[in-house]
Amino acid sequence: TQDAIQVLLDHPKGEGMIVSCYADTSMTGGFQWLWSQHLKNEASAIEQRLKDDHQAQARFARDLEIIRHALEVPAVQRARGMAVFSAADQGLFRAFSLGVPLKDRLVLDETPYLVPLLEAMHRQRRYLLVLTDSHRGKVYEAAWGHTGLLQQIEESVPRRQRSAGERWGKQQATIARH
Repeated sequence: TQDAIQVLLDHPKGEGMIVSCYADTSMTGGFQWLWSQHLKNEASAIEQRLKDDHQAQARFARDLEIIRHALEVPAVQRARGMAVFSAADQGLFRAFSLGVPLKDRLVLDETPYLVPLLEAMHRQRRYLLVLTDSHRGKVYEAAWGHTGLLQQIEESVPRRQRSAGERWGKQQATIARH
């Protein structure tokens, strides 16, 4: 939700490093996740960058462990993508389960890296779609990657309709309904 993301947007710069993680948790081949290997490679690159600062390496390792634990929760299997933010020293942890896959990415910076999350939220919007002709109507819910039929209307329309003021009673109600 926007309120949950607002906490990350309002996070002050300069209070320490935040680990931002994006993972494609949609299954590959039905049984194996590839995010683990991708994030392991990016974590190695970040650790190499921090090799001279042992305290920063320890904080990064702690945040990375928290993120890995969050990504291995069984509920994550239902999500197609995850966005996880961790800064254990600051008491910050946020995890977002998304309905769209994301590119695996691990970022260490003073501010949360939110661009992929905001793009994913935009892709998750739902729309109402109406398809009609002279005899039928269908109402759909459309979102990224799927549509769903909400209601189907099928009624015959009289060939001739008179204006509402010309008839009264049951005939008037029938004309108004059409």
